Parts: sequence; C-alpha cells; structure tokens
Amino acid sequence: MALLDIRLKTGARLGQEVSTRDRGFLYVLEGRGRIGGTEVGKGDVAWFEPGEAEVLTIQATQPLRALLFSGEPIREPAVAYGPFVMNTTQEIQQAFVDYQTGRMVARR
Repeated sequence: MALLDIRLKTGARLGQEVSTRDRGFLYVLEGRGRIGGTEVGKGDVAWFEPGEAEVLTIQATQPLRALLFSGEPIREPAVAYGPFVMNTTQEIQQAFVDYQTGRMVARR
C-alpha cells in the first residue's frame, strides 16, 4: 500500500504515477482542486479503480492538501467488527477471544 501526503500551491499541478493494478482514493484535507476532470474540495473523496490511470493528474485551484492512498486489491473476503478485520466471522470471534484472554498482548 502507498500513502502520499500531497501539498500544492494554487495553480500547481502534480502528475502522480499509480500502478494500473491499484485501487485507491484521494481524500482532500484542505483547499480545492481537480483530479482529472473532477472538481474536489475539503472533505471530498475521489476514488479510482485498477486500470483507470497510470498517472493521476492533480491540480490545485486553491492551496490544496490531500492524502492519496493506493494499493493492489487483496481479492479476499473481508469481515470487520470493532477493531478487527479478518476473512470470516469465525476469525473475528476468535480475535475477540484472543484479545480478552491476553493472547494478543506482547509479553516482556
């Protein structure tokens, strides 16, 4: 997985290479800009899927700060509950048992 903290001045442009195998999103923390042809502003999320682009073009129309997350999809089932993410409900239940019995805590 990749994480980029992007900061651009008004008018600045970034062409960020992204693997065509990656899925990801850009989350705008501050300012306004364009991702490809899409206008984005503070609090917006712009998603992209594998194969959509080799280069994401990001341009700031105001000072822009954003986080870009990307990674290859795991293509496995995922079950989330509380702080745990596993592949099955049974694994989630076992994670809670392990946590409650202290098996997840490193012993010194």
